[in-house]
Amino acid sequence: GFVLLNQSVLLRGVNDKVEVLEELCRELMYRLGVKPYYLHHGDLARGMAHRRTTIAEGQALVAELRRRLSGICIPTYVIDLPDGGGKVPLAA
Repeated sequence: GFVLLNQSVLLRGVNDKVEVLEELCRELMYRLGVKPYYLHHGDLARGMAHRRTTIAEGQALVAELRRRLSGICIPTYVIDLPDGGGKVPLAA
């Protein structure tokens, strides 16, 4: 067997509501068998500032997911450090 993992980016106006993230995580895990692995804080990319949430907003969303979902359905909220510094978890 094998394990499939999902990495999603948190985007304002797309998936920044807890109901949307909850549905995404449930569908991934229970319908598709894909583990919600990482929820990325949006990078500083040209033309994307309007889609970035604050870190605090993302942390609040993940905290609410923890109240609504079982542990296996909770993605780790991370930020990618610039210049290849890697992913760093953002505590919720």
